[in-house]
Amino acid sequence: MTARRTHARRVRTAVAAAAVVASLLAVAAVSRGTHAPAHAAALRPARVQLLGRLRADSPVRFDVNLRMREGALRAFLRDVQDPASADFHHYLSPATFGARFGLSRSDETRVESLLSNAGLRVTASYPQRTSLAVQGVAGAVGQLFGTVLNEYRDVTGRRFHAPSPDPMIPAALRGLVSGITGLSSRAVAQPQDIPTNGMGPQDLEKAYDIGPLHSQGINGEGQTIAVYTQGSFSNSDVDGFARTFGISGPRPEHRSVDGGTTDTTGGGAEEDALDLDTLRAVAPQARLINYEVPESGGLSSFATSLADVVNRVVQDGEANIISISYGVCDVATVGGQGFLPTPERLAGERAFQ
Repeated sequence: MTARRTHARRVRTAVAAAAVVASLLAVAAVSRGTHAPAHAAALRPARVQLLGRLRADSPVRFDVNLRMREGALRAFLRDVQDPASADFHHYLSPATFGARFGLSRSDETRVESLLSNAGLRVTASYPQRTSLAVQGVAGAVGQLFGTVLNEYRDVTGRRFHAPSPDPMIPAALRGLVSGITGLSSRAVAQPQDIPTNGMGPQDLEKAYDIGPLHSQGINGEGQTIAVYTQGSFSNSDVDGFARTFGISGPRPEHRSVDGGTTDTTGGGAEEDALDLDTLRAVAPQARLINYEVPESGGLSSFATSLADVVNRVVQDGEANIISISYGVCDVATVGGQGFLPTPERLAGERAFQ
């Protein structure tokens, strides 16, 4: 039985970017009695090579997305943004959000019990009741969701696993679970950085017309920014950047998710350094929390790690902005693992803070 994670602090949110992140909680297995349409194009031999079944005892991590009261949630999201509504800007804590729009505690416990009986382990649950982090072996996962986890190799030589046929929610979970995310580890985040030599703080001021804000003394005071990253940073690097450009304000903070990472030299670390330097140039007085996850492609798929970070940010209740500088192509998917947005869920994920 997983210990419940709780916190009482309420934090107001103002950023739609978090909604984009939470789209990774999209449905990747259907609750109907038939399989979802297969992504046949993604399985063409020219694109990937089937190596065979993933070993039955291979560990797999994924997320189970819990059903929500979608109609009530849509109404709340409309009202919380409507100045004429009594609920305008009346944001909810994660626990209140979960109680109002999520499964009952007894139903959530029932889901956990069903997963446990299938040989799977719930490794994390959240007060907002949007999803459960789950781990198990490939054989048990395939048996529960009516699929087989295969191993593939892409054109770059990288190995990944994905289900075939598309997974299906079993009848016992159908009224409680809307889908699953992360059974394919194919999608890999690509850093979205800028050309060599980059830009300094003054260049950023001109490019984004930030100068007028700085001249009014608006430098990020009172803001807390969560940064999703598949790398870490060296304290000496961020300190050196601050000295070089005369930037004051708090040093970014490390925070590990899914085991974290200590990599400060790879591509993910370079992207992280760029993100942190840019944020400090734009909002030097803001507090930055670096949510660090291992590079995707192993136990954690990109979808899973990104969803885990969003859930952790919501649970921590400290940040009102999320920064993500990674991208992935939706066609680079196998077995129904596309990044399909569910607007009510993705918008609600951060509207309750």
